[in-house]
Amino acid sequence: MSSFASKPADVMNRNMINFLPELASDYARYPMHHERWYQPGETDPKGGPCFIKGGDVSTIKKDYAYCKQGSFGPGYYSLMTKISYVNLYTKLDSMQPGTCGIACNSADRKAMDEYDDVKRLMYGRHMASRPCDTVAEKRMMDEAQGMANAAHAMDNPTPIVMSTKIKL
Repeated sequence: MSSFASKPADVMNRNMINFLPELASDYARYPMHHERWYQPGETDPKGGPCFIKGGDVSTIKKDYAYCKQGSFGPGYYSLMTKISYVNLYTKLDSMQPGTCGIACNSADRKAMDEYDDVKRLMYGRHMASRPCDTVAEKRMMDEAQGMANAAHAMDNPTPIVMSTKIKL
């Protein structure tokens, strides 16, 4: 486990499938570790096409995600393509469980916790330079560090100057 995913792999995989059934694929299993993203015009590691034209959002096709937008237009993109995770992240973003108020019960908190884990994972994957959760986590941590540094610079506009005495 890492800071990226707060649950064991089997729990993460189950939660991913609960929110995004398309992720019931060997290609998407957590922790994901593949060498590169495939392009829509290529064939995937199993020999299938990385893009299948047509279809609709309500039909799930194993190893694919239906994408309304992509470089080849709407259709099924392999889970080995980056565009599939961009579209899945957008889809997940619109599915957030009901927000909890003061009277939030334990089932609502559990659903929000599971959703947050999956959303973090999908965010990292859709930003990663290759389909690898370790790479995705590093990318997310670098981004967080950059935002923290920028916020610190905004709050502290005067540079810190250290004085040193040089003996000659």
